[in-house]
Amino acid sequence: MWLGFLCLLALLDLHSAALSTTPRYFPTSYLSRSPTSISNWSSSSAESQSVSNFTGSVDDRGTCQCSVILPDTTFPVERVERLEITAQTISKKFEKELSKIRNMTLLVEKLETLDKNNVLNIRRQILALKNKLKECETSKLEDPARPPPPAPGSCTHGGVVNVSKPAIVQLNWLGFSYKYGAWGRDYSPQLPGKGLYWVAPLNTNGRTLQNYRLYNTLDDLLLYRYNQDYYISYGQGSGIAVYNNNMYVNWYNTRNIARVNLATNRVEVTQTLPQAAYNNRFSYANVGWQDIDLAVDENGLWVIYATEAS
Repeated sequence: MWLGFLCLLALLDLHSAALSTTPRYFPTSYLSRSPTSISNWSSSSAESQSVSNFTGSVDDRGTCQCSVILPDTTFPVERVERLEITAQTISKKFEKELSKIRNMTLLVEKLETLDKNNVLNIRRQILALKNKLKECETSKLEDPARPPPPAPGSCTHGGVVNVSKPAIVQLNWLGFSYKYGAWGRDYSPQLPGKGLYWVAPLNTNGRTLQNYRLYNTLDDLLLYRYNQDYYISYGQGSGIAVYNNNMYVNWYNTRNIARVNLATNRVEVTQTLPQAAYNNRFSYANVGWQDIDLAVDENGLWVIYATEAS
């Protein structure tokens, strides 16, 4: 008890000497860390701070030696700031990954729907093919064997059963205002299946022919590709025909027929039709400038026209 009283007196004396308004440091051999100002223990102040951990002892000279451990009351601002930055970074990464997952979810749902639609479409196609096969088998049993189609140029198949309305295959390359003209395929007796396709639109007046195009195939004609453009001066009317790599056309303002070589684009021959009406005198089929019409079949070139006498 006497030892404790001496330590208390020594501690009070230490307070009066060392813990003044200007704090001093305890000897480093006695304190575990540098002390901070604890409180003002003078009689004029009522405030105090408790010291939770301290130990004391008395040396040979009767002096109390104490070791005090003060709490660290410094607020860790930098650590909190680093934690906030780290939390924000992690939050952004989380939102980014969550957005990726949502997008992947939408894509998976879309693929599932598309796959389902494809399966249904394939089933419909299979069902349609089965029905068509059944119809073919039924018609084969009901109808007798039909003879093969007649050869080109033969009339054994009978007369013309029906003539349909004209179908638009393609607008000519000059534009919608060029409404009249002719088109077809060159017929050659030597090569009946390898003729050029040709397109010859009239000018907007529906009379003069100046431009024509050649195509190697029907697909090229439909797709406006690989064409060869030519200019002549010039034909008249849409009664045009191409036979054996030559274009035949009524020459402008005459009753003559001109033969244009498609290989050289030159007028090689002109032939006059005796007494033929021309220049819209007896145009037929309610089409202007159609006095002289040319046609081709397996037997050759034909000219259809009228005279004043007829």
